[in-house]
Amino acid sequence: MSWPPVDEATLNAVYKVLSSGRLSVSWRADCGSESVERTLAREFATVYECPTAVSVDHGTSGLVVALESLGVGPGDEVIVPSVTWVAPATAVLRAGAVPILADVDPITGCISAETVSAVVSHRTVGVIVVHLTGYVADMGAILSFCGKAGLWCVEDCSQAHLCEWNHKKVGTLGDIGVLSLGAAKQIPAGEGGMVLSRHSEFQTTLEQLRADSRRSGAESIHAVNHCLIEDGSTYGTNYCMSELSAAVALDQLGKYREVSGLVQGRMEKLAESFMSSSVLAGMKRSHWETNQVCYEYPLRLLRTDIYDAETMIRRLRAVNIDAYKVRNPLFDSDLFSPNNHPQFRSRAGLCMENWTSQYPGAVAYSQGTVLFHHSVFQLDSCSYERLVERFDCLISELSR
Repeated sequence: MSWPPVDEATLNAVYKVLSSGRLSVSWRADCGSESVERTLAREFATVYECPTAVSVDHGTSGLVVALESLGVGPGDEVIVPSVTWVAPATAVLRAGAVPILADVDPITGCISAETVSAVVSHRTVGVIVVHLTGYVADMGAILSFCGKAGLWCVEDCSQAHLCEWNHKKVGTLGDIGVLSLGAAKQIPAGEGGMVLSRHSEFQTTLEQLRADSRRSGAESIHAVNHCLIEDGSTYGTNYCMSELSAAVALDQLGKYREVSGLVQGRMEKLAESFMSSSVLAGMKRSHWETNQVCYEYPLRLLRTDIYDAETMIRRLRAVNIDAYKVRNPLFDSDLFSPNNHPQFRSRAGLCMENWTSQYPGAVAYSQGTVLFHHSVFQLDSCSYERLVERFDCLISELSR
């Protein structure tokens, strides 16, 4: 199926913004109503049951303002997973600090309290937890460790929209949560992100950090319908989400809330197909994950001596299942190349000095996992049944 799902309601939401005269919260408009961006933030706060929700132009920007709101700066170290998109590590560099890589669980690709504790130093100020592909890290153990060690915790939930740990949505467990709303995500805006927090005191600071020291508020200049107030109490940068992106995100949030239960049910049903396989394992839900909906469905290779990732991908694509490889861990990634940036070069050296060859979990995960996109779980019933049949036939063939 094409992604994201676009229908008449999506087109109407975009048309309404275009005809309103307000394309951005950064400029005045005689709309007679609040901005779509403001509505979107309020809806996320409601869905996630938290007092603080601030939109941004990208998930990466959300990580930067999250770190800045926590006071991260020169001399600090922040622990990030060794398996992730580059944004958590580059955000730490942009905030002036040094990212330190922690190993991950070889099955889920997530960090743990044990892997975090192994790389803590006297310069460590916090941890970025990435809930990878839809697996939720063991937040109970991680938060317990962070509390004892005096560390803050940021959750990167860009691949775990609406996932829950012990009946609480991820993104509201640590100090701050960040979601990417990129075009491939479960709730896509095209380009966009959302920053959440269970701490209400972060709202004003986060708003100013993402809007050149401006914030929203009831005392806006209503005479000319300004959305933002020029406050200036916190130095910021312009990471504002456009009204068009906000309209798409608001439409897609509603759509995904309606189907997330279907997605979880289909994921659990597919996992049953792999129970008898000695070659492939599907996604399993830990006891603390009370809602699990994936961004990328991970297939774990149980016999890499027979089927490595590239071989398995060829077999899957041969039956029209568009699988692909896991990205290389950050210590072996072409994307994470801070030496190329003059601003980051000196701190890149400090980062790489801490790298070791002891990332067995990251190596095992990247070599023993293949992925496919979550959109398959929203296929129409007939198409999805045919997909399951193709999986069943492949599993039967591989098990011979």
